[in-house]
Amino acid sequence: FIKKVRINTNKFMLQPALIAKTESAAFLFMRNSNKINDTLYVQQTVNGGLTWSNLSATNLTNYDSSVALINLDNDKLLMVHNIGKD
Repeated sequence: FIKKVRINTNKFMLQPALIAKTESAAFLFMRNSNKINDTLYVQQTVNGGLTWSNLSATNLTNYDSSVALINLDNDKLLMVHNIGKD
């Protein structure tokens, strides 16, 4: 049985993109369903998902779309996101 853990209670966050950095650390990026707020949000875990950090706004925008993430060999992430409405 796997323990179910609620990551956050914000009902407006959607299209999560989860990426593991180690066996126990991961980042979760989400967008807001409000089309006026195009900020990308992040949470992280360091204990395999048992607990998650508070939801934090990033300095990235992501208008009305999901994001794609991959780990690079140099301990960095590559993210594709939508930077605007135009």
